[in-house]
Amino acid sequence: MPEPWARCLLSSVVAVRDSSGEPLSARQTPWAEEGAGGPGWAEAVFATVPRARAALGGRAGREDGRDSSSSEGPVGETAAQEAGTLLSSGQPWQALGYCSLAVLASGGRAGHLRLRATCLAELQEFGRALGDLDRVLQEDAGDCDLRTRVEDLCSRGRLLLSLGDEAGATGALAQALRLAPTTAQSSLWEQPGRARAARIFLCQGQRCLQEQRYTEAWTAAESGLLVDPEHGGLKRLKARIRREATSGCRLH
Repeated sequence: MPEPWARCLLSSVVAVRDSSGEPLSARQTPWAEEGAGGPGWAEAVFATVPRARAALGGRAGREDGRDSSSSEGPVGETAAQEAGTLLSSGQPWQALGYCSLAVLASGGRAGHLRLRATCLAELQEFGRALGDLDRVLQEDAGDCDLRTRVEDLCSRGRLLLSLGDEAGATGALAQALRLAPTTAQSSLWEQPGRARAARIFLCQGQRCLQEQRYTEAWTAAESGLLVDPEHGGLKRLKARIRREATSGCRLH
């Protein structure tokens, strides 16, 4: 049985088999009834992955000099390359099966999970993309370099914004800015953009201030000023927090 995260990530399945060894259809799997992506979505995903595997099996085996059935590594790498090519040419749906094959063949390698998250985001499957990225952040925390982790956090913030979770988004973006301000600033200036990122922090800071959550309001204001140091609204918010915070509230 797949891990819980896989139940809402239908694209992670390459070949689900019952005890007799026969492949299960999408409708036979316990999470297919969620109806992700609308009618036929599950069946379509289950159809693309085996085709991707069949298309790549011989090629990967020849490149490795071995029978591809005995070596999933080359299959995973070749699938990831094919997925990248399809994504670059604007074909995310066609890339999805290859992304999933790469993930499963590699045992959930971080780079392949990031690739599938990108593919799912292109398909506006933001919740599933977030599931893959969260797995990367949880399992790859000590193995990736600082720049990569900051980019992952910025991507997480953007996905949460797409899901309408501004509070969660500001938390992820603030963490990225705290770890590496210059790297995070550059990423956020590109997407969602300097003005929008600053406005998101301003709105979150104002909400926290209204609820007298002064420490969170201060964090939002300071994070926003890292994105746009000259933002007048954030400067005024920071000054207001100073005035209204009780003497016992620790802001730093």
